[in-house]
Amino acid sequence: MKLKKIFLSLAVIAAAVMPSCTDLEPEIYTDVLKDNYFTTNEQFSTLIANAYANLAGEYGYVYREGYWSMQEYTSDECVVPTRGTDWFDNGVPMAMHKHTWEENTRDVNNGWSFAYGGVAKCNNVINNIYEIAGEDESLYNEVQKAGIAEARTLRAFYHLLAMDLYANVSIDDNGEKMELKQYTRKEVFEWIESQLLQCIPNLDNSVRYGSMTRPVAYMILAKLYLNAEVYTGT
Repeated sequence: MKLKKIFLSLAVIAAAVMPSCTDLEPEIYTDVLKDNYFTTNEQFSTLIANAYANLAGEYGYVYREGYWSMQEYTSDECVVPTRGTDWFDNGVPMAMHKHTWEENTRDVNNGWSFAYGGVAKCNNVINNIYEIAGEDESLYNEVQKAGIAEARTLRAFYHLLAMDLYANVSIDDNGEKMELKQYTRKEVFEWIESQLLQCIPNLDNSVRYGSMTRPVAYMILAKLYLNAEVYTGT
């Protein structure tokens, strides 16, 4: 008898709650939609943060075991002394110093991954902007114009680092599928130059630490021009 009462009680409870299971619409307290996103600089900062984080390199060493070592270990500006096996690193610093590295040498691979990993992150930002605001940049508001210019400038900077290290490299301005094609240094130089010149008018001209502002873009352009003879052969 007691068991029957328990089953009866459960049946009554189930009947009471069943109607509530048909109303599955959640109560939304806040939302982020295309129409109200990417309208402030703060929102854009969250969008591009990962592309900037790539600059820190491994363990925050400013891409030491890659771009930096290829620039410095290979010159007379830096040497890595060993103490027994400490800092020997399987002979990588010595190979860089003696110019006996190969395509699979750690720092050669790391330099490439650093540059094009950054390019990929920038393309992801740019594609997200296109999804939010469309691909017609002439219709963008001021925040969107500055944002797309900042992402494209950072992408051009990563391409400059790749070209400086590896000479004939690919240009990845899509992000969907990178074209496996080598461009001459001159062609990459001209592409980087065109990207910077297009972006500079829309870049933020204020003092903003750690961002691709207009003065930073001019610095990159100056670096490009200072090495123009090496990059273009003229």
